[in-house]
Amino acid sequence: MEQLSAAENGTISFSLKQSADVDGGFLDDDITIIGTAGRIGYRFGVGSAPGTNWKDFSVRLSESEGWRWNWGAPATQVQIRSVLAAPLSLDIRGEYFTGPDEGSLDNFTLKADPGSMA
Repeated sequence: MEQLSAAENGTISFSLKQSADVDGGFLDDDITIIGTAGRIGYRFGVGSAPGTNWKDFSVRLSESEGWRWNWGAPATQVQIRSVLAAPLSLDIRGEYFTGPDEGSLDNFTLKADPGSMA
């Protein structure tokens, strides 16, 4: 988890696929990071459900990307930093359909912002 604290303004990237095509799926946070200071969540939006082929996802850990603070208002950079400073969990959504299905996750990367490395 300590890699998260060094990843502010960096990126989370991964690939997903499912055993069946889902027509849009239900909206929910696609990535959540919970820390001692609170929770940030990110949604890729309508139409982002993966299909039966691998689909790539990527988002920066920056307030300009639209992260949400504790299920509500947009997260500020200070709030994102506070969660990343003492993270407890990082979750990637795998459920887009209510019922039997299988989801697969691959190619997860967490990259620090190259501009912040001194």
